[in-house]
Amino acid sequence: MRLVNDNFKKHIFGIGTAVLLNTLGVVEVDAANILIVSREASTGDTQYGTADAALLSFVDGLSGHTAFVDNVGDADASKFGGGPPSAAYLAGANPSGLAIDMVVVGRSTNSGDYGGTATDWNTMEVPLLLLGPHIARTSRWGFLDSTTLIDNTFVPEDFDTYTDPTHPFVNGLGTSVFPAGVTIDAVNSVDVPVGATIVAEMTTTAGDVTFASIVDYPEGTEMFNGLGVAGARRVLFQMWEHPDRTNPGEDEFALSDNGYGIFNNIINELVGTLPLVPGDVNGDGVANLLDFDLIKLNYNTANSERTDGNLDFDDDVDFDDYFLWTVAYRDAGNTIIPGIIPEPASIGLLTLAGFSLIRRRRG
Repeated sequence: MRLVNDNFKKHIFGIGTAVLLNTLGVVEVDAANILIVSREASTGDTQYGTADAALLSFVDGLSGHTAFVDNVGDADASKFGGGPPSAAYLAGANPSGLAIDMVVVGRSTNSGDYGGTATDWNTMEVPLLLLGPHIARTSRWGFLDSTTLIDNTFVPEDFDTYTDPTHPFVNGLGTSVFPAGVTIDAVNSVDVPVGATIVAEMTTTAGDVTFASIVDYPEGTEMFNGLGVAGARRVLFQMWEHPDRTNPGEDEFALSDNGYGIFNNIINELVGTLPLVPGDVNGDGVANLLDFDLIKLNYNTANSERTDGNLDFDDDVDFDDYFLWTVAYRDAGNTIIPGIIPEPASIGLLTLAGFSLIRRRRG
């Protein structure tokens, strides 16, 4: 366990103030250690390159989590092509030296490396997020009831309308997910195992195919084709375009701002931390003045941490983050007196005395 933000602790109260933080409702969350399974770490692999490098960077910056790729060895095959991480590896006998709390299987994978060990992967007792559609087929891990992939097919930027917009993965968020103009290799199916939930569907740009984009599988779900029972929670997120091009910069992992929010919620749900709340910087579940202070403290700094004020999943804390906080603060029933929103150059000069201009609506 660690406090959601050490800078917050030092700036407001000084060292040794966990009791005061808890009194104010600033919760503690588990910082997870996440293994990313990907071939991208292999040097000289011209097919996969570094297409998942941005995935590693993004996950490593979420809510204090740490992430690492372990692919030392054969440059032409996945380190885990012979089976999932062993119990000893998951317990800490790995390059991070820490127990693994979650596994992410990226797009930069060859499904042929994993088909023969599907039951072992599915029964592994650690939460897993699968991003590679090709591994989701019944001929591989049995996450969806189809062996057919739609290949290099254009898809829109948005999911279809959610059947349940209150599902924790998407609650409070829109349907935007992908960059404009991308193609996808996806399993052409909306058939999921008994007990699994389709959280999001997508229809191709041509409108001819609808497929399950995000699926939530509770622990104990029996996968198709007799490929085992989920040893912990599983999630399928059919990511755009398998990285099969050799031109640098193509097929890099990328989502829309809203899509990154959905991805963040999935990670936090799988590792048991709090879901994303709009405008909430410090993780206490609400958008309030404590979040405003963190944005002020870190304003105009290069910082990818949400717990330091980065609300829009870019690489700094700036006026865009402040604006997102003001919207969420108002939506929570508070009032910001017109005219006090500072220009970007001046927000860093605000002091606690200036907070008196921001008041909670009464009555």
